[in-house]
Amino acid sequence: YEAIRQAVLGEDYIAADETYFKILVPQKNARGKGIRKGYFWVIVAVNSGLLYVVYENGSRSGEIIYKEVDGYSGTMQSDAASFYTTWSGMPSWTSSSVATHIWTREVPRC
Repeated sequence: YEAIRQAVLGEDYIAADETYFKILVPQKNARGKGIRKGYFWVIVAVNSGLLYVVYENGSRSGEIIYKEVDGYSGTMQSDAASFYTTWSGMPSWTSSSVATHIWTREVPRC
């Protein structure tokens, strides 16, 4: 895991995104199901295709990705989630938002 992580973060162009999935839990929710929504993060080296997954108790907190790529100096492609756009303290980091997300947020529907 650590060797793949270092190889991915050693490349000059990566992409990162979080996605949700259902986590089985012993407590029943309001619908009587023992599940809750959780998130994991995927970070991929765009040129080589190597990737790795980050999971921290199903959290979607921006702190997870901040910590994970702390010190990264290349270009990171991401969507336009607020935790990316408000990221401070990363002078060598460049964001390249995904056009589809910009389109769905910024272009009015007819």
